[in-house]
Amino acid sequence: MTVDDAAAALDPNATYSVTLTTDTFTVPPNSEVYKCQDFANPFNGQAVDINRYDLEMSQGSHHMLLFYSPDATDGPLIDCPQGGLQTGPYTFGAQSPTATQTYPDGVGAAIPAGMGFTVNAHYVNTGPTALEGLVKVTMFVARPGLTTQHAGVLSFILTTISIPPTGQPYPVSGTCSIPTDVNVLWTGAHMHQRATQFIATSGSTTLYQTDQWSEPPSMAFSPPLALAANSNVTWTCTYVNDTGNTLTFGESALTNAMCNFSATFFPVQDPTNPAPRSCRTSNSAVYWRIRWSFGAGNLAAPFTARAR
Repeated sequence: MTVDDAAAALDPNATYSVTLTTDTFTVPPNSEVYKCQDFANPFNGQAVDINRYDLEMSQGSHHMLLFYSPDATDGPLIDCPQGGLQTGPYTFGAQSPTATQTYPDGVGAAIPAGMGFTVNAHYVNTGPTALEGLVKVTMFVARPGLTTQHAGVLSFILTTISIPPTGQPYPVSGTCSIPTDVNVLWTGAHMHQRATQFIATSGSTTLYQTDQWSEPPSMAFSPPLALAANSNVTWTCTYVNDTGNTLTFGESALTNAMCNFSATFFPVQDPTNPAPRSCRTSNSAVYWRIRWSFGAGNLAAPFTARAR
């Protein structure tokens, strides 16, 4: 971890920045790795607001997520205990080697007092020689009093996927309703190899669309897009399966399928507990679940929507 008091030179709304850097790791030829590293709260235990994230990842990156990790301590780089299927509240993620996410004036991501982090990185090496992996994420701390609204991330995950080996376009999709009024800042998608198209909509509004399974760009809304509580979000991935075997949901970017949608939004109602909600769908049910409440150690009761 490094602290830079000259952050205002890059962002005048920031008072300082903190960079979390993972240990280096090897990605062997023709392989995938899922690496995780825990970091203690880097803000002297204080609650802060983040108004900008910068990211650098070395060659071979597929994606990274910066998960909230209550009471985390600095730890070594390890193979992720849940592989590429870790879920939970996160504050930032990206699928390109470099990325910058700057919130609008007055908006910032809330980091509760004492909150630590887990960096989760997925790397893919299809080449004949080993790659060296490294992830650096920089958080710019907003000047006191500038943040009036707090941002979070809504995550939409399709967990039951079965794509037959027809060699023809085959769509899979899910639908969830948004539980509260939100203002959407950015949207994005996560897919795996053999995906050819992604689209997310709410009514007649397109929330996100791409033909790129690798390094898909995010979509920004300026001004933010207002969505009312109980608005339905439908997201669809189209895959072409030419493998000879059925593709199913899983961690591998090369041999499994994923179809995830994310939306960064504001306002978060309680910045001391900014755990975003995630929507997981299967073939038979749709449900929203509030993740672990920070400091409480209790899983809030899930609430269920009608089966789709």
